[in-house]
Amino acid sequence: MMIGTQSDEQLIKTISNPLQHTDSKKFSTEISTSKDVATAALAVTLWYLGNQSAQRDIAERFDISPGHLSVIVKDVVDFLCCLSEAVIRWPTEPQLCLFDKLILH
Repeated sequence: MMIGTQSDEQLIKTISNPLQHTDSKKFSTEISTSKDVATAALAVTLWYLGNQSAQRDIAERFDISPGHLSVIVKDVVDFLCCLSEAVIRWPTEPQLCLFDKLILH
């Protein structure tokens, strides 16, 4: 059962669209082969945050230098922190009731 209001694809678009309009020159120096630089930068960051791989291994996977990986991750995380107020929401009263019903039953 999906309780969220956006699909994963919609969420990635919601995040990557504003990211595209930031200073994308930071991302595009080495990720220039990617069709969508902001989405690639987001993918690199999510891979870094979601895996226990070494930076060197992640950099190889995405064909970028380890130093550039660090810059991308820092910039994307900083950007996501700026979005946090618009993205992170406390549940509404009806959602809390739904959660209670799901947990208790």
